[in-house]
Amino acid sequence: MKDFTRITLLPALVVLVSVLAAPTHAQDFDKGKAAYVANDYDGALRELQPLAESGHPGAQFLFGQMYYWGRGVPESRPDAAIWLRRAAEQGHPEAQVRLSLIYECGKGVRKDEAKAVEWIRRAAKQGHIQAQMFLGYRYKHGDGVPKNANEAVKWYRRAADRGGKEEQYRLGELLYESYRFYNDSQSQARAREAEAIKWITRAADQGHPDAMFKLSNYYSLPPDGPNANLVESYKWMMIAITYSDWYSKKNLDVRTRNMTLAQIAEAQRLAREWLKAHRKKSD
Repeated sequence: MKDFTRITLLPALVVLVSVLAAPTHAQDFDKGKAAYVANDYDGALRELQPLAESGHPGAQFLFGQMYYWGRGVPESRPDAAIWLRRAAEQGHPEAQVRLSLIYECGKGVRKDEAKAVEWIRRAAKQGHIQAQMFLGYRYKHGDGVPKNANEAVKWYRRAADRGGKEEQYRLGELLYESYRFYNDSQSQARAREAEAIKWITRAADQGHPDAMFKLSNYYSLPPDGPNANLVESYKWMMIAITYSDWYSKKNLDVRTRNMTLAQIAEAQRLAREWLKAHRKKSD
C-alpha cells in the first residue's frame, strides 16, 4: 500500500514542483534579459546560463546571442549555433530567424541554403513579420527557392497586414512591379496597380518618404498619362522633402514644368493641410 501511494503521488509532486518553479524561472529570465539589454553581460550570464542549460528557450536564444557576439563569453559562432538551434527547435521565432541567417552565411555552421529556408519558413508560419518579409523576398528573387510571384505576394501581404509602413510599402512596390512577373490581362493589371497604390499610400500616410516619392512619380509619369495628376504629384514631393534629406527642391522644381501657377498653389495648400493633420496625429 505504501508503494502504491508513493507511485501515485509522484506525478502530482512533479507537477507541483514545476508549477512552483515556473514563476522563479520567469523572474530570473526577466532579470537576465534586463541585464542583457543594459549591456551588463556578467549579470546576464549569471541569470541566463542556468536557465538555458535547464531548457528555457528565451534564455537559450539570448545565450546564443552572447556567444555569437562575444558578450560576456568568448566569441564562438559554433557555440552560438548550438544554443540558437536548441531555442529554435522549441519554436522560438527570433532564434529561428537568427539560425536561418547563420545557415545562409555559414557562420559557425556549414553553409546550407536549404536549412536557411527551412528555419525562416518556420518563423514565418508563426507570424514573425521579419521572417515573412525574408521569405517573400526569397520567392520574389528565386533565392534558395523557385521564383514564385504568388508566394512572394502572399508572404509580403501577411507581413503588411500586421506590420507597419515598411512592410506595407514593400508589398505595394512588389504589386506595382508585378507586370514583370504576371501575364495579366489589362483589367487584372489595373486591379493589381490599384491595390499597389492603396498600400503605398497607406505607407506614405504613416510617414514613409520613399512611398511619398513613389506616389509623386506615379502621378507625374508620364505627364499626359492615364494616372497623371500633377497637383497630387507636387503635393507628395513637397511632403517627401519635409520627411527626408534624400529629396530636394530640385525634385520639386521638375514637377512644376507642366503646371500652372494655380495648380502649384493648390498642391502647396494640400501639402500644408496634410502635414498639419499628420503632425497632429503623431504628437
